[in-house]
Formats: sequence, structure tokens, C-alpha cells
Amino acid sequence: MTGRESFEAWAPADLVWSAWAKPTLFVHPSLTPPDAKPTGRARSARPTPFQPQPIAPTQPAPASSIERIDSDDLVWPRTLPRHAALLLELPGPMAVSAGVALRDKGFWPVPLFNATPGPNPIVDVMPTIRALHDAAPLLRGAPDPQTLPCFLLDAARCPQATGKSPGRYDNRSIVFPQDFPSATLMRSRGVEQVVVVTLAPPGDPGRFQPAKDLAHVLHAWQRDGLRLLHTTTTSGNPPSHVSVPKPKDFGLAIRRILALTGFTRSAAGGFGAFIPVVATGSGYS
Repeated sequence: MTGRESFEAWAPADLVWSAWAKPTLFVHPSLTPPDAKPTGRARSARPTPFQPQPIAPTQPAPASSIERIDSDDLVWPRTLPRHAALLLELPGPMAVSAGVALRDKGFWPVPLFNATPGPNPIVDVMPTIRALHDAAPLLRGAPDPQTLPCFLLDAARCPQATGKSPGRYDNRSIVFPQDFPSATLMRSRGVEQVVVVTLAPPGDPGRFQPAKDLAHVLHAWQRDGLRLLHTTTTSGNPPSHVSVPKPKDFGLAIRRILALTGFTRSAAGGFGAFIPVVATGSGYS
């Protein structure tokens, strides 16, 4: 499948939730068939440091692991409440595998990964690209129009230790409330609550501390009438109710500008660009 075909499998045109699916990881050159003819001005076949490298053929494809995962193999979905949407805040490939497995539980996975790949990246998104592409054939077939959304996020999208050294590819990313459907739209589609699924924090499996960017999303839903719940991938208990305090800069018009300060955006969409190398010298020739 080409990258476009993979994206169309993940985001069917007749499904309302497809409007929020991010195409960023589906345009990687490695998803283009080798016999595809180039269009427009011919380009050199020799890669440059600014071109994403093809997927290494020695890397094992995750399709088999995705095929082996069944929703009954997952512990936490067995106790989900009714009329609930899901938000998986997990490592990218894990979110993909779980999202696909949950299709038979009445959920449709909506990929919200928005970091572009590049050489020497801060966030390695190649495993997520492979997982998305290899799982696409499993999503073929018309989804039920009443299916509920299962939003997929990469929990490692914005590492604390950035490692922003010159020459690295800075593809850290964040999310905004606008990246998700509103509480009003979700309620009109039968969603009354949102269950956030995370990895269990070491030593404190019941603690829930959303990432700063996600806190804005969750508080907006909470303010507008959606109930928030939380569970972990290892919990067999029913999700617990959580309340997300109002972030101090919530709703400020300038917040988006301030939040993006220090992040780099890709010209093709999404997050990702090289950290420039500062030139040295006196300035005189």
C-alpha cells in the first residue's frame, strides 16, 4: 500500500472522526512504491542530509505483532463504561496496536501523530510509521457510522530532556484542543465521557498527571460537559473518575503562540526541522 492508501484506510471518507486524523506520518518516502515514477522536475537519487532515509530493510515489520493482538488480550478494555470515547496516551507503536485491536469493541482508531521524521531526530517516529503502514490492511472495510473514536497519541512526543544540540532534527510536538473534536460534537454522537489510557507510573499505578498540552484538551472537554476517567494498560479495575484543574494559561488567545515558542514546524505540515548550526568566525574575509 502507498502512504495515501494507508491514510485512506485509517481515515475513511465517510467517517466523521476522520476529519481529525493527521496525515503527517503517511507521507514518508519509504511508503512510496519503488516503481513509482517521479513527477515534476527530476531529483537526484543521491540522498542529502535533509532527506528522510528509507526504512531499514533489516527492521522487523510489526504487522505480525499487530495481528496477534486481540481486544480480549488487553486487560483494561474489559471494564470500559458505555458511551465513552478513548484517548490512548501511549508509546506510538503500542497505541497503534491497541487502537486497531479495539475496532471489534466499537472503536475506531484516530491517529494524531504530528511529528515528521528526519535523520538524527529527537523523537524516533519510524517505529510508529511502520506500525501505521503495516496495520492499514487490517482496517479495510466500511466502519459502523456509530463507532466511537479512539484517539492515538505518542506519549513520547515531547521529551523533557530535549537534547536540542545543533544539527539534530527537532521533531518534538504538542497538541491543542483544536486537534480534537469539541465536547459538543462528541455529545451529539453519543459520547458522554472520555477514558484516558496511560502506562502505569512506577510505584504509583493510580496517579494521573496529564502532560501540560493534554491538560488543556482534557480541561476543555471537562468544562463543556464530558466526564473524564483514567485507567492504565495494566489495570483490570474500572476506570476512575479524574478532574483536571484549569491550566493557568487556559483559553488565552496568545497561548498558542507562546506554546509554540521553542518548537520547530515543518514546511510540509506537522512538527520537525533541523536545529541550525551556529556559524563561527569574525565576519571578515
